Amino acid sequence: MNFLIDTNILIPLEPASRYDLEANTEIALNFCSLCSKSGNKLFVHPAVSVDIGKDKDSERKALRATLVGRYNVLASPPPPTILDSSIVSPAEENSNNWVDNCLLAALQGDLVDYLVSEDIGVHKKAKLLGLGPRVLLLSDAVTLLQDLFDKTPPPHPIVSTQYIYEIDTDDPIFESLRADYGGEQFDQWLVKCKKEHRQAYVVRSTTGALSGILIWKPEDSLPNGQKGKVLKICTFKVSSSHGGNRIGELLLKPLFVTDQGVPLK
Repeated sequence: MNFLIDTNILIPLEPASRYDLEANTEIALNFCSLCSKSGNKLFVHPAVSVDIGKDKDSERKALRATLVGRYNVLASPPPPTILDSSIVSPAEENSNNWVDNCLLAALQGDLVDYLVSEDIGVHKKAKLLGLGPRVLLLSDAVTLLQDLFDKTPPPHPIVSTQYIYEIDTDDPIFESLRADYGGEQFDQWLVKCKKEHRQAYVVRSTTGALSGILIWKPEDSLPNGQKGKVLKICTFKVSSSHGGNRIGELLLKPLFVTDQGVPLK
């Protein structure tokens, strides 16, 4: 998805100093982080330069004008005249209302999926134009993005979640896997898992050795080539010395309680 951010979102994202930190800075940074993690994009409208240019602090104005370059800028957005003038009155160019209308025109022109703004006036205009559901407050945008990620319930208390790079891959539980899949080939695959930051469910004995391990990988394609969220169990192993203790069941249970997968885009 593509999100267009109003100047009142951009400014909390780009405080020029610690004195410029705003109440919305933390949630704005969270929104930006969620966009990045989920593969969604943030855009700014060229008209935000008008808002930034009105800052009386010349040093801060220059810094923010430079920092806008971090974001994708809409290329050739439609003029605000595409808006229904019987609903939204034309505004003087470079006025605050003109900037607001520019943002709404980009939304109506479908250059983006959503406009994020804390300006209640923008929300009121959007509602009149039939664009209300596509204009979000910052908190609503965060909720929307959070819902794109699967929520995994905590596993059984004796089951922990660890990154592969946190696990001792010389643990005895891997010996039979190396024998089955070829030692060097298996070790190369483990290195790949570490670099991809894959995770595993593990159960440990009182000595700290692995009693069981389940390595999983989220994928976004089905075996038949269709698109869909799939959870692939790459490795599932219970130590021979701990069989009969339902360790395998405990490792599998979190996977069947909820869906796993990559964030939707």
